[in-house]
Amino acid sequence: MTVDLHTSTTGTGTGTDSELRQLGTGLFQDWTALWNGDLALADRILTPGFRIHFGNTIPTVDTDALRGPGGLASFIAAHRRAKPGLVYRMHGVPLVDLAVAAGAAPAGQAGPAGQACCRWSATRPDPDGAGELTASGIDVLAVANGLITDVWSLTGSRRFGTDD
Repeated sequence: MTVDLHTSTTGTGTGTDSELRQLGTGLFQDWTALWNGDLALADRILTPGFRIHFGNTIPTVDTDALRGPGGLASFIAAHRRAKPGLVYRMHGVPLVDLAVAAGAAPAGQAGPAGQACCRWSATRPDPDGAGELTASGIDVLAVANGLITDVWSLTGSRRFGTDD
């Protein structure tokens, strides 16, 4: 549910606090849907120069070399193939710190910029049939002109103690 402040039917396009919160929440919902396999979202929500910064090392992939929507979509597709049944879920409401930055958008239009942050969890069936495997983390999305430019992602090996 990406919200474009220049074409949104939900507001005036002036970047009210409510519209900016909706944009940040929508970006995080789309980010979660991307990780749940809706790979076409990559081209709609990520900038061409997008980068992801993982807090953990992923031994099989040089994640520091991932660039752009195509690079991330390929990584996610391979990740999902290796972990069948994987489901990501947002926890709580994203913390959104966006503002309309004059001159940041093309042709001098104002574009939303800042950050959105949210906790998440991921679950999948245990391949050994022993229930469910769970991890959780926190992602920080950097936003410019209403698109995600960078993500800092930290993953833990257990689920946070609350689903709020």
